[in-house]
Amino acid sequence: MKRYLLDSGIMDDFIDHRRGVPEKAREAQERGSRIGTCMPVVAELFYGMEFSATRDENLRRLRRALSRVVCWPLDRAAAEEYGRVAAALRRMGRKLQTVGHHGCGDRTGARQPHRSLHGQRPPGGAGPGGRDLGDVRHSD
Repeated sequence: MKRYLLDSGIMDDFIDHRRGVPEKAREAQERGSRIGTCMPVVAELFYGMEFSATRDENLRRLRRALSRVVCWPLDRAAAEEYGRVAAALRRMGRKLQTVGHHGCGDRTGARQPHRSLHGQRPPGGAGPGGRDLGDVRHSD
């Protein structure tokens, strides 16, 4: 089974029905894949809605969208993996986006190369351990 991890930017597309993301997510789910996001992204999304001119409607839309995906927790193992990947990228002279700025790192715990929901390698190429570090990832 493949798992897709949607970062905050792709979750925005999922919520707002942009770029075909909801349709691609549904197709992946129909093939048996799991679609989800992580709790730091959920927190970012709720934070953003608090400043919306249409707060109540947007909160309803966010809650409806979250009911259609898995919300993976950020546990200690995931936090350790984030620290390892972020440090490795820094040593390479690259930065991993930080939570609060549209990033939640690799939370799947996967050891397989990731592919985007769009079927392409995410921008930036492979990171440490052969992992891609784009916004939308999956693992087998």
